Amino acid sequence: MIMSKKIRNIVIIFLCVFAVVYILTANHFGRKRTKQEILKFDNSEIYGVIEDVYIKHHGVGFKIIGEDEEFIFYPNTSELNDNKIFNHWSKRGDSVFKSQNSDTLILITNGKKYKYTFQRFDNE
Repeated sequence: MIMSKKIRNIVIIFLCVFAVVYILTANHFGRKRTKQEILKFDNSEIYGVIEDVYIKHHGVGFKIIGEDEEFIFYPNTSELNDNKIFNHWSKRGDSVFKSQNSDTLILITNGKKYKYTFQRFDNE
C-alpha cells in the first residue's frame, strides 16, 4: 500500500514534468512560426485581389487570385479602418495593397479604402 502511493506520486510528478516540457516546446515552436510569418509578411509586396480570407494561427490568412502564396498577418483594428475587423470586413474580390516593409496594408472594399497596421517583429 505504501509502495503504491509512492509509485502514484512518481507518476504524477512525471506527468507534470512532461506537461510542462510539452507546453514550453509548443510555445517555442509557435513563437518561431509566428516570427517567420510576421517577417515574411513584412518583407512581401502585395498587390492584388483577394481570393479567400480566413483565420490561421491566431491571425488572418488570405490568398490573392492567381498566386499560390498564402499571406498570414496579425492586423490591428483602429480608427484607421473605422474599427472594422479585417477578416470580418474583407471578402473575395476586394483589393489589397502593401509595399515591401511598409507598416500598413490597404484594403479597398465597397469602393472605400481602409488602412490596417499590423503586428511586426521587434528585435528583442
